[in-house]
Amino acid sequence: MTLALESLSATRGGRVLFEDVSLTLKPGQRLLITGPNGVGKTTLLETMAGLAPKAKGRVLWDGAPLSCQNACYVGVRRGLKAHLTPKDHLSFWHTLSGVRAPLQSTHFEALGLDRVWHVPVGTLSFGMQQRVGLARLLLTRADVWLLDEPLVGLDVSTQEILLRALALQEEKGGVTALVSHTPLQACAHLALETFVPSKAGLYARLKQESDDVALFC
Repeated sequence: MTLALESLSATRGGRVLFEDVSLTLKPGQRLLITGPNGVGKTTLLETMAGLAPKAKGRVLWDGAPLSCQNACYVGVRRGLKAHLTPKDHLSFWHTLSGVRAPLQSTHFEALGLDRVWHVPVGTLSFGMQQRVGLARLLLTRADVWLLDEPLVGLDVSTQEILLRALALQEEKGGVTALVSHTPLQACAHLALETFVPSKAGLYARLKQESDDVALFC
């Protein structure tokens, strides 16, 4: 199964953010979206997730429109309620995932959430809140992960845990698209390219390196 972007374009306020983006991610591949602030990185990711309108184009998974059943989106706006605990949030996401096995705090020891299982997230640090949001990746059955700045606010050891989770997801045939400004030491295995400005806007350029694709818009 493949993730395909076909002539995907988006505008905001009459400004072209990206145009005619076409690419295919095969099982196990990863897309890195990077570039300066304001060029449309998050918009591209949200467009792929169906959360932002597109001017034209299609996003397909195995030939059919990508749906919420196929994709798990984790954005910078994590959708956390300050008065709810990690247990509350993860129990909700666990129910949505359809997994029947009971949810246990020990499932999230690697992220350190077992220590704050009953603590309102509004009292947690930014990094811990980030972990709560990312923990839904451990619950989802989705083959496509769409992540906006997933490494921000995480210490080095937690970044390594997340990167291992990404690798495991891809080993199982899933694909990942992520926006990241994190220093490239944390993503050193990803392909690199630079964006090219033009009079008509910022156009996407692609570069294929082994099993990784990097898109800079």
